[in-house]
Amino acid sequence: MGFQPDQGPYSGGLSDQLGFGSLEGPGLGRWPQGPFPSHNKWEWAKSIIDKNPSKMIHARLKGSDTVMQAAVTAKCTTFVKNLITYMNEKEMDMDIRNKHGDTGLSIAAASGTVEIAKLFMDMEKSHKLTMIRDIYGLIPLGMAVQGGHKEMARYLWDLTDLKKSSY
Repeated sequence: MGFQPDQGPYSGGLSDQLGFGSLEGPGLGRWPQGPFPSHNKWEWAKSIIDKNPSKMIHARLKGSDTVMQAAVTAKCTTFVKNLITYMNEKEMDMDIRNKHGDTGLSIAAASGTVEIAKLFMDMEKSHKLTMIRDIYGLIPLGMAVQGGHKEMARYLWDLTDLKKSSY
């Protein structure tokens, strides 16, 4: 069993309605109790990230998503912004994928969350995230179009170099 903080409000798992639970791997613990997008959750996550940045960034929640991907899925903009800023400061890659080949940007594209997509693209100047394909061969632009997210598709259209695509 992973690390379990023995005192304070961080001794339980994330609320069942979001479906997140234990992080996989020793010393990672459980999400704090309560709604995902709170300032306290970032402070808790940062305290663990500071101890071992690579472990926390690459840790998997149940279902194979990373902390970043879970936060994007839950549309927790402030948490995502804090995590992206932290990863950028530590010069860490933001192209970590889940078992479906999804990055944080592709999850934002599929859900139409433009604000979160902009956070990724503001930090990732090379725009390589726009060309990463999922296991079905879709790039984030394709995911946005497939999901009917017009605003997201327009945003990603200007950032995606389709000449680099193998289509």
